[in-house]
Amino acid sequence: MTSNFDLHLHSSLSDGSLPISEVLALCIANGIQLAAITDHDVLAINPAPTWPQNLSIITGVEITAAWHNRQVHCLGYLYKPGDYRLHRLVSRHRLALLSCMKELIEIAAHYGCHANWAAIEATIGPDRVPYGRQMVDFLLANTQDGSPLAAARQLPYGQILEEWFAEGRPLHVTPPTPPELTEVIKWIRDAEGVPVLAHPLAQWQRGDLDDDIPRLIRAGLGGLEAWSTWHPSPADTEALLALCSRHGLVATAGSDFHGVTVKEWVPHPGAITATNTPSIDAMMTALVQAKAA
Repeated sequence: MTSNFDLHLHSSLSDGSLPISEVLALCIANGIQLAAITDHDVLAINPAPTWPQNLSIITGVEITAAWHNRQVHCLGYLYKPGDYRLHRLVSRHRLALLSCMKELIEIAAHYGCHANWAAIEATIGPDRVPYGRQMVDFLLANTQDGSPLAAARQLPYGQILEEWFAEGRPLHVTPPTPPELTEVIKWIRDAEGVPVLAHPLAQWQRGDLDDDIPRLIRAGLGGLEAWSTWHPSPADTEALLALCSRHGLVATAGSDFHGVTVKEWVPHPGAITATNTPSIDAMMTALVQAKAA
């Protein structure tokens, strides 16, 4: 079902396939009236009066974090535009990922890949972290015929990952450790923003989330993304809404749109797989209240 607001959208500033202008145009075409560009580990854009009057934009970001030795994501909303400290902190992980990708290019050269980082930037743009499939396709496309890596072109994607990129395999690069989730929550609060767990039931079991919520609230957590394409079951959304009600958290909605060439199951902004989302006024009121909490 389509919602008239979407607070989880990605552009080509991170791993989305479309520039911000095209994402916003799709928002308007799909009846979105309130949006947040939440690119990974980069502060994408600030509200500006030049945007269409029928589309309101709030500041947003999706920050990679660590919790109990696994990767999770935390959304941040309504932080101060142009907050340099937040920009510097959230950029750390992205810059570390860029270093890993450059290391991967160097290793792949030993297996017949003749690409370099300049060629990648010419394809995807400067200072961007390629998403996984994009990086794999690029390496294979730039591998010399007859080389060891060239043979992987005939394999299914999952098998390529297992045989070439898994731990202990030739092209494995140890990824950087993200900052702790409680630290990320504090960054967002220090920038006067609202920290919200992204698609929580894609990252937590329900029971574990129940147990962790009180500690995260003490750290400053403000909400949960209850409506999401990652929560296809209405029961998932209802469980998250119950948690929000019990703990005084704001419930947000976001499609996690990246463009169909990245996530084909999210065809457009607002493609939320749940009903009974709040009105825009109610959503903004809840966020402002969570910001002040």
